[in-house]
Amino acid sequence: MINYKELLFKTLTYIELPESKKNGCVLQIPQTACGTPLSEEEFSNLEKKYKILFHNSLKEFYKQLEYVKIYWKLFDKEGDPRVTTAQFKNDSWIKEHYLDKAENPKAAWEALKDSLAGYLFISSAEELLKQNPNNSYYVALEAMGLDPKEYYLFDAQERGTAILKREEGIIQDNIWIIDLMARELMDMKIGVEKYIELAYKAKLFQGWQLVYLWRGKRRTESEEYQFMTRFLPKLVPHLQIDFKAFGIETPH
Repeated sequence: MINYKELLFKTLTYIELPESKKNGCVLQIPQTACGTPLSEEEFSNLEKKYKILFHNSLKEFYKQLEYVKIYWKLFDKEGDPRVTTAQFKNDSWIKEHYLDKAENPKAAWEALKDSLAGYLFISSAEELLKQNPNNSYYVALEAMGLDPKEYYLFDAQERGTAILKREEGIIQDNIWIIDLMARELMDMKIGVEKYIELAYKAKLFQGWQLVYLWRGKRRTESEEYQFMTRFLPKLVPHLQIDFKAFGIETPH
């Protein structure tokens, strides 16, 4: 069993990501939180309250962390000498595909920065069970003709959101990804432990879930694939990214 707190917080957010500034890319981490895990009794009471059970692997996760909120991005304070964004603004691929086409390059850059970031927003057990009908994943499932009450929000992402499914009264340890843009539901065929392992290997970089799932031409042409393979190594230049874990033999 992984020590989730040590991997995500001590190793990634307190050691690895801050070291980027010594290697030519200054990042900032505006959000890190994990709460206080529920006791065995509190967890049991929660299951009774909602009349549902969690798979044992999920219970093990929530015994370590109440929830996870981690967000990192490029440091880009105007006029600050520590800023290292020029290497991205002047990148020939970014200029060709985004900035040179934009009517307002400054506004385009501000929007583009969201693709040069990483985050992990895992719901607490109780938040997961509440199933907010206004949540984008819930609305998308309804629009797809699926019963959203069978699914539970695990990791809220901008596009490839991770959800869990209930079967026979048990929330199963199997991650599904709902592509909120394409309105497509995909089975990752992995549990929470593997999901966290992959998230860590991707340094939480946005869109890694879709890069992992997609294969062939569809993947290599996607914005998620292009950004991850081209720019993640530049964002954390001191780290060796395990692209093979995502089925990528020769990244850019």
